[in-house]
Amino acid sequence: MNYSEFILLYNGSERESVRNAIRNGAGFALSSGVPFLYYGNLPSSSPILLASFSLGSYENSREIYISSLEAVSLGHEIVAYGEYRALLAAIKGAEDGNGRIHCVFSEGLESLRFRKAGVIRRILLTGGSVISSSCLFSSRTEARFLITSLSSSALAVVGGSKLSASHPLIEMLDSGKDIFLLRSSLSSRAGRILASEGCPVVDSFSSSVAGRRCIAYISEHGRFSFLGENYDVLFC
Repeated sequence: MNYSEFILLYNGSERESVRNAIRNGAGFALSSGVPFLYYGNLPSSSPILLASFSLGSYENSREIYISSLEAVSLGHEIVAYGEYRALLAAIKGAEDGNGRIHCVFSEGLESLRFRKAGVIRRILLTGGSVISSSCLFSSRTEARFLITSLSSSALAVVGGSKLSASHPLIEMLDSGKDIFLLRSSLSSRAGRILASEGCPVVDSFSSSVAGRRCIAYISEHGRFSFLGENYDVLFC
């Protein structure tokens, strides 16, 4: 889609803001009919959605960090949802594994530049991207749609009693994409329902793949550190 066609997808004050953002270096693209703006570099391969849809805990963050470190160490790129509490764990794993992470936010791109400048800088330094469907306005619906359309599979923590039909993981399952639940999901009723219906439960990314693996483990003299523990990785 060319610039003129893209601009016409926005109305009123939003259109002028989008023009200004693009002039100032934002990229623009379309995914399954949804326009979005971004800073950085879009995925060069089919990335993995790594997300926590629960209220968050130490265990959630540890699982997300380990899975992020393992995935990027094997050359996979990650899509993360900017609204969940384990976002920084996913970013830290990507940083330690020298991999790329792509974060989708519901917040407008211009607002993000000021409110979350430090987080954006860390994401862009991985060689990844910061993505939003809007320049000025927030849209959780469109953000959740983008994370599903940009991802080829998912590794996630879920919480609550039940996932709605419009939940990103349900939409990915309906599209025939592979979904893996991290073990702490079983503490929620929603996680147990998905597991009982056949969704695989794993300890980390390395448990979800066949063939060559990268396993992150706690090591007293490990090269990486997260939440007071040192980690290293083993390729096998």
